Amino acid sequence: MNLGNSLFHARKKRGLSQEEVAQKIGVSRQTISKWETNETIPDIYQSKKMAKLYNVSLDELIELSKKYDLGYAVDVYPFYGSDASAALRAGHDIQAALIGPGVHASHGVERTHIDGCTNTMKLLHAYLTEIKF
Repeated sequence: MNLGNSLFHARKKRGLSQEEVAQKIGVSRQTISKWETNETIPDIYQSKKMAKLYNVSLDELIELSKKYDLGYAVDVYPFYGSDASAALRAGHDIQAALIGPGVHASHGVERTHIDGCTNTMKLLHAYLTEIKF
């Protein structure tokens, strides 16, 4: 199964139209169509929105990382702020997770290794092409 087919099946499984998905993630219906027909692929930000919409599991991502021998780390950042931080502080009962390349920081300079970016993109591609929605 290719990326476009996976996206198509994920959308159909959830009973959503291309218009509904497009509205939820902030793109045009034509963009959704191009992704589903493999004319183009979503970028990291759009992939993140679709992962949330299609209910991505961290366990599935870890298993794919192992299968494809991709470097990964699962860590907890108690002082990291994300879009979910405000909802959590407000007392909402939610769970949030972030996926992305590792960052090293010192002396106010952050650095991301190319392998971290490459593995992140490979993991997202593996998830979107292999997981049976």
